[in-house]
Amino acid sequence: MQSPLVSVVIPAHNSAQYICETAACVLAQMDDLELIVIDDGSRDNTVEVVAGLARQDARVSLIQQHQQGLGAARNAGIAVARGKYFTTIDGDDLWAPTKLVQQVAVLEASPARTISLTGVRRFMSTPEGTKVWSVETRPPTLIAGPAKMAQLIGLSGAEMVVFNTAVFRREDIEELRGWSTEVWTAHDWELWLRAGHSFEFSSIDAPLLYYRKHAASLTRLHNLDDVLKAHEALITRELRLGVVTEAVARAAIVERRLDHVRHARYAGELLGALRRWARLGVDPYSWTHQRLVTEFVDLLRATVSGPPDEFEWTEF
Repeated sequence: MQSPLVSVVIPAHNSAQYICETAACVLAQMDDLELIVIDDGSRDNTVEVVAGLARQDARVSLIQQHQQGLGAARNAGIAVARGKYFTTIDGDDLWAPTKLVQQVAVLEASPARTISLTGVRRFMSTPEGTKVWSVETRPPTLIAGPAKMAQLIGLSGAEMVVFNTAVFRREDIEELRGWSTEVWTAHDWELWLRAGHSFEFSSIDAPLLYYRKHAASLTRLHNLDDVLKAHEALITRELRLGVVTEAVARAAIVERRLDHVRHARYAGELLGALRRWARLGVDPYSWTHQRLVTEFVDLLRATVSGPPDEFEWTEF
């Protein structure tokens, strides 16, 4: 059997509501691909839905496993992928129609050990199924060489989502051994810091991944403190490896902590946000950070007008 040009993996856990739409946008990208769905212990009818897709399109295959988490599901896809190129998409996200064609063209024209990235646009779906679009995140311009790690480690939480757009040469993601199953609260960022040591990134300055936000995610704190600890541990790891300076590491930690102030504020946890901000206020490394003041001003506004809405709603 001839190998496909691209292997696309969808890690799926209780994804029946959206996975047909996600799969359809993947299958429409090009003919020469395989779509591997790794069902990670779903308790809804995801398996039945994907099995139906596989009967309709020979490019679709289904692998079931006990629930092991997102990273392990993606790694299971790497183990069976046959394509020259490899990428993943979550079971509720979407792609622009030419995403794969554009990124394959970039990699075909790029030197070895290059990973292709694009921008991201966020959206939500109304109960009626209308897509409501929000902000875009454009990929940062990363400087090749040692300065790149200082940039990577200093990215804001919003910029980190850009790495979900990645397309790899398959031998590169195999060399990286995929996603860590030990750093489950920050496994994406852990991979990108690891990749940054020996790989370069080539970015397309357009939002080709459409990242679905759920209403619940705007009002729920998801283990904020655990995520922060994981991020700080990764920053400390890079410092110990000698990849970044102490000043860069401390600035990155301040950036992470400010992100968590913002997340708490968006979730309506204003007291928690204020406490997090106050802990930053006693750290001299944060005093020169512009966001320290702007986050405090935004907190004051939120106490008067209520938590902000992350989305500026516009009809699609």
